[in-house]
Amino acid sequence: GRARQIVFRLVSDLYLSKFVEFSDSTRLSTDHSDFLSDSRSIDFLRARRYWAQAFSVPLSYRLLPPTSVASGRSGFATVRAKLDSVEDKIQNRAKSLDVTVSTIVQCVWSILLAKLTGSEDVVIGISRACRRTADKDWSAVIGVVNNTSPLRVRLVEGLAVREILSSVRKQHFAVKDFERIPLTLVNSWSGAYSGSGTALFDSLVVCEHVSLLEALQSKCGASWVQS
Repeated sequence: GRARQIVFRLVSDLYLSKFVEFSDSTRLSTDHSDFLSDSRSIDFLRARRYWAQAFSVPLSYRLLPPTSVASGRSGFATVRAKLDSVEDKIQNRAKSLDVTVSTIVQCVWSILLAKLTGSEDVVIGISRACRRTADKDWSAVIGVVNNTSPLRVRLVEGLAVREILSSVRKQHFAVKDFERIPLTLVNSWSGAYSGSGTALFDSLVVCEHVSLLEALQSKCGASWVQS
């Protein structure tokens, strides 16, 4: 996703340089190997303590039954939801609550899962971009840097939606230093993974705020980017 935007941006820069004087060292891409080297310097001991603490209370989430896909085989289903018609309302609501649209979508999905499974303790997978840390910016890296992390949402009876959103938001900030930890390790450290195929979660939520075309038109600065 984002790597494609960077590639197209660099191509547009090269194209423009044929006609105008163009020089911007801040827009150069970053070597993917630098990102990988930095990832190996993560404090794995702290990360292990964090994830162990996050799942210190035994997990009671009941996984969804296998979904029957169109082919009739047992597997996974993909649900795509476009929020164009209510986008402004959601963004305004998110702003008033001091959360992101992604946080609202994740909470809505968690509440739905709670209804479907009858569980007040829900775990979902969330996709994290992993392009910004406390002291480094990896937004110019070409290649896959995103990762999947578990998000545990406890929906105690009587808990206000605002409180659920606040809890999820706090988790997003807390996991920032550990978002690049491989999911296999997180599963193991959580204590919820038996090693025999038991999953920590069975659904993944991914939010895209802009289309690839919109991102290219806004970031590339090239008038020749057309739909």
